[in-house]
Formats: sequence, C-alpha cells, structure tokens
Amino acid sequence: MVGRDRLIEIGQYIDKYGKPDAIEHFGINPTSIRRYYTHYQTMIGANAQIDQTNVTIKKLLDRFTPQELKMIADGRSIDPDAGAKPKISFEGEEFRALFVTDTHWGAKHSPIHYWDLALEESYKEGCTHIFHGGDMIEGMSNRPDHVYSLSHIGFSAQMDLAEEQLDKSELPIFIVSGNHDLWALKAGGLKAVEDVARRLDHVTFLGDDIGVAEINGTKWMLHHGQDGGGSYAISYRPQKIVEAFTGGTKPNVLLTGHDHKHGYFHIRNVQCILGGALCQQSSWMRATRKANFDGFWILKSNIAEGEVRWMENRWYPLYNK
Repeated sequence: MVGRDRLIEIGQYIDKYGKPDAIEHFGINPTSIRRYYTHYQTMIGANAQIDQTNVTIKKLLDRFTPQELKMIADGRSIDPDAGAKPKISFEGEEFRALFVTDTHWGAKHSPIHYWDLALEESYKEGCTHIFHGGDMIEGMSNRPDHVYSLSHIGFSAQMDLAEEQLDKSELPIFIVSGNHDLWALKAGGLKAVEDVARRLDHVTFLGDDIGVAEINGTKWMLHHGQDGGGSYAISYRPQKIVEAFTGGTKPNVLLTGHDHKHGYFHIRNVQCILGGALCQQSSWMRATRKANFDGFWILKSNIAEGEVRWMENRWYPLYNK
C-alpha cells in the first residue's frame, strides 16, 4: 500500500482531473487507482469527522465547567444551583432627566406655570437633560371653533411663545414634533419644532413623530405618533409600539406622548414611560370623553455597558394646580 502523502496526491489529482487521467499520469492500473481512491475518501471522511468532533468538544468546554461535564458523562442531570453563577450588577452611572410632553403652547388650556413648575423641580432633583415628547404648540386645525380655544392665534405667535418657554431652560432639551406641530407642515410646509430648535443652541430636534437620543451608550426614543391614542387600556399603546420593533431596533427607553396618559411599563426589556400631558384637558377632549393626565416625570436611572440597570420614575400630578 502507498504511503499517506502519496495517497493524498493521487486522490487530489483524481478529484481534479478524474480517474482516466490519473491512470495515465501515474502509470497505475485501473484496479489500483480505484482502490487508492477508496482509501483516500475513507481517510478524508475520518479527518472531517475528527474536525467536527473537535468543534463539538470545544463548544462543550466553552459552555460547561469540568464538574458539569463530569456529571453529564456520569449520566446525571446538571444541578442548576451548583458551580459559579454569572455576576449580576446593578451598578452604573446615574442619569436624571425631566420628561414632559404635549405642552400645547398657544392654547388656553395650557397653563405656562406648568412648565415653570417642571423646570423648578428638575433643577432641585439634579436633572441634566430634558425630553419633550411632541405637540410643543397647539397649532391651527381646520375645526371652525378651534380658534376660540387659543391664547395665541397663528403658527408664528405660537412658535414665538414656544421659543420663549424653551429658552427658560438651563438644560439641554431633546424634542420631536407631534401631530399638532405637524399641522403647520401639512398646511404650508412650515417645520414648527425644527425651526424653533434651530433658534436655540440648547435644543436638539430629533425628528418628526419619532427620534432617538443616545445617553451613555443607551438609546432613549421619543415617540409621539399619529394614531388615535384612545385605547381601552393604558398599557395597550406602548405594548403595540414595542411589539412593532424589528430585530435590533428596540430602544432601551421608550418615552411616549400624544395620548395624554401616564404610566410605566417594562415590555420586552424596554423601559416604557407614558408622558401624560403638560396641559389641561381641552374642550375637544371633554366632548370626546378622553381623559387627560396633567403632569410630568422626573426619571432617574443607572446606566452601564449599554444597559439601563434600573429606573426610578417619579410622577408629578398637576391636577387643579
């Protein structure tokens, strides 16, 4: 029988050129060529099996401790309480922020002192950022009676008021536009929130309806939306929003506006905070039987390695204040 190297040489030649050429090239009779090739294939198959076995063994060594492997070899179940457990840490860098939404500045049902109270509390609590979930201004709708509910008539007047209020803040502000803000865009191409943000260095416009701010390696998404927001259960809307995220698009924190409801939910490892509203119930909301949760949030969290390790959320109700 030929040696291993010679066997590999013949086998590789046959794989490339075929047996008839190999007979002529090596000067070996057909019977021997067939026998050599059979031995070559057996050897290659054995080597492949050894390689696969080595891969499997490596996976086992990576996954199980020596004690667990011994238990498997002995035919015993692995004790989940045995051996070292992964260390779970709740330590991280502390982050505090004020979260407001639906200020509806320019409407009679939007008391300016709500914003003043929120700012005052954010300073007392050591916040470093402010998130605004949209509907910065009341806007101008097509309803004939809408003008009677306005304190500031026209997009220009409302935008000036919004600029005046946002400029009161000493903290950086992240903001998205809401459906009321977008009435200006639909009416004449005016980007109300984006234009106001452009006037103020400390205000960052994140987008229409949805935007993401990165905080210490974590994603904080502001989500306003164009849906009705009148779901039968407060938790229903954030559930459907989170369910709609495709792989790799989930934020760490979801801050929602638009429905004027407040609440906190942990869904698919997303911290969901419904922002309520920094305004009072409008006459239209009363007429359509929609509740309004006046207030704002102070959010406190610990962040490490791209994760929110824990959150402590405090709701400040502003009913009748």
